[in-house]
Amino acid sequence: QQRSVMDGPLVMNAVQRNFGGRPQEMDRVLETFFNKIGILQQGVRRHNVVELVQENLESTEARHLMLLTRNNAALGLLFDESILSYARTEVIFGSDFPNDQTDLQVMLNLQRIKLCMSEGITVVLVHCESLFESLYDLLNQHYTEYGGQRYVRLAFGTNSRLCPIAPEFRVVVIVEKSDAYSRLAPPLLNRFEKQVMERRHLLQHDHLQLVARLQRFVDLFDSSNAAASNVAEQQEEQQQQHATVRSLRTAFCGYHADMLSSLAQSVLADARKAFRRQQQQHESDSESDD
Repeated sequence: QQRSVMDGPLVMNAVQRNFGGRPQEMDRVLETFFNKIGILQQGVRRHNVVELVQENLESTEARHLMLLTRNNAALGLLFDESILSYARTEVIFGSDFPNDQTDLQVMLNLQRIKLCMSEGITVVLVHCESLFESLYDLLNQHYTEYGGQRYVRLAFGTNSRLCPIAPEFRVVVIVEKSDAYSRLAPPLLNRFEKQVMERRHLLQHDHLQLVARLQRFVDLFDSSNAAASNVAEQQEEQQQQHATVRSLRTAFCGYHADMLSSLAQSVLADARKAFRRQQQQHESDSESDD
C-alpha cells in the first residue's frame, strides 16, 4: 500500500522491515529514525514478525527473505501460521554430506528452482549455501524483461542461462540465528530482508500460561534443579540457562530451550481442532434430528 505522506506507521514499518535482523538494536534504531525525522514514536504500533513476513511475501518489489531462527523452527512456523501453503511451496534441504555437494545434486536443485520460478511457487532453502553462487542474479533481483516476460540468469560453473520468472515468485532462506552473522558473508546477507522468527515470538496469552505450567512441572521433575538453584543464582544468567537445560536433558530426552513453547503450541492447536470437530459433529447431529 503506497502512502503520499511520511507518517509514524510508515516509518515504523520501513525500519522494522529493513532492520528486523537485529532485534536487539531495534529500540535504538527506531529512536534514531523518529528523532531525526521529527515524528513522535509514542502510540505507533509495532508489527509482529508474522505480519512483517507476510508483507514481504506478498510484495513483488521486496527483497527476498531470510529468516533467522533456532533449530529450523521458522520452517514449521511458516506452515503452522498459514503464511505459506504446502501446495504452493517447494522446500529444498541441503547439508554438508559429500553427496549433497556434488555437481549433479546442485544441478538437480537448480532445475527444481527453475521450475518453481516459472510457475510462481515459493522456494524455501534450508542449509543450501552451495546454491547461492548459482543464484547470484536471482537473489540480487537482477531481472531482464523482454516481451512482457521477466527473466533472470541462473549460473552453474562457467555456464549460465536466462530463465523465465513469475512476478510472484519468492525465495525464503532459513538459517540459524546463532551463526548467520559470523558464517555468512555480509554481501550475501545484504541481499535479503531479514527477520528473526522463533517460537517465543508467536506465543499468545494462553500459550504463555501453558508454558509456565509446563515449566513448573519440569522443574519439579528434575531432581537436581532444587539442589543447583542456590549455586546457579550466583552465576551469570546465560550460565544459569545452559546449566538448567543440561540438567533437564538427563530427565527429558532431547530437551531444548524451545521444547515447551513448541509443545504448548501443538497441544493448544490440537485442542482447538478437536473442539471445532465436536462443534461440527454437534451441528450435524442437530440437523439430522430435525
